[in-house]
Amino acid sequence: MTQRERMIKGLIYDPMDEELLSEQFPFQDMLREFNQLKPSDIEKKEQFMKAVFAECGENCYIELPFHANWGGSHVHFGSGVYANSNLTLVDDGHIYVGDRVMFGPNVTIATANHPIDPELRARGLQYNKDVHIGENAWLGAGVIVVPGVTIGKNAVIGAGSVVTKNIPDNVVAVGNPCRVLREVSERDRKYFYKNEPIDWDELKPNNRKTEEQPMEHSFRPMRRFKQELSEEECRSLLKTEKRGTLAVIGDGGYPYALPINFYYDENENKLYFHCSRDGHKADAMSSCDKVCFTVHDEGEQRGDWSYYVKSVIVFGRAKQVEDPTVKYEKARAFGMKYYPSAEELDRELERDLDRARIMEITIEHMSGKLVHEK
Repeated sequence: MTQRERMIKGLIYDPMDEELLSEQFPFQDMLREFNQLKPSDIEKKEQFMKAVFAECGENCYIELPFHANWGGSHVHFGSGVYANSNLTLVDDGHIYVGDRVMFGPNVTIATANHPIDPELRARGLQYNKDVHIGENAWLGAGVIVVPGVTIGKNAVIGAGSVVTKNIPDNVVAVGNPCRVLREVSERDRKYFYKNEPIDWDELKPNNRKTEEQPMEHSFRPMRRFKQELSEEECRSLLKTEKRGTLAVIGDGGYPYALPINFYYDENENKLYFHCSRDGHKADAMSSCDKVCFTVHDEGEQRGDWSYYVKSVIVFGRAKQVEDPTVKYEKARAFGMKYYPSAEELDRELERDLDRARIMEITIEHMSGKLVHEK
């Protein structure tokens, strides 16, 4: 196994390997040129991020200087990400940053680590563990994030914190080591600083190009409630049926719906399916992550010519599964629903998994009903 292969697998490896250095140095050279840009060179900054980063959405901005071991080539930015000066990304492993994340000045995110064993460390060996930061999180000035950590969406990490363990969604966390102080609450919608109230009536959306902000949405209750399926019945249908219909917002704002195979993870209450890396479906979900998914059984005939059909409709948000381990796990669970044998499935995954996307739907609302087709 080469040192590069060991690095990708998260094993202990030699970062001074010649093959790795020959790949790393050009990215560092490009980063040096990037750091010479003027603050007003906004388009050139975007060009660099889109060319060098593993992924970069729209309207991202970095205050220079910016530091990265691999020049940002293992960095995945969503849209609307803002980074203040002296952001340091130790991107020997991969760093995943969701939409609208904000970094204060002097933030450090490390994926690289060294063995505790003195002999291995004396040889300069290291290993990498990916870091994940959820959408709309805010990391204050001087925050340090260590390898392998996940920070949840909407989380606020206080200035100077050292994040050594996972932080859940929708919390304020502070300290060294960083611990959850409290949840983001209704009070935070009333006061922006101590007891100073937010003047919502005067606050209007700015005219900056930003990604669509998430809004609370109240889903309609079922009109014919006597036909409504229980949550248990809905989940059962998602577990047992093999095909459903996915609807996305397609080209020109027109709905685009198509039948798909899928896998329902009952423990996570999430749906998984696969698609090609490019195409109408993938492009549509990249533009708008809001999706609708429906599934129904074959129906049951009860005494006359008409059928009683159980159906479930799911509303949620779709995103690509980035973590390679999770991607393989979900792809295999998905495949076991359809393939005749594990051996045949494993051969297929070995051959084709790298060429496909595994998509995840986080369910925001689900309802089902019994329809009498008469």
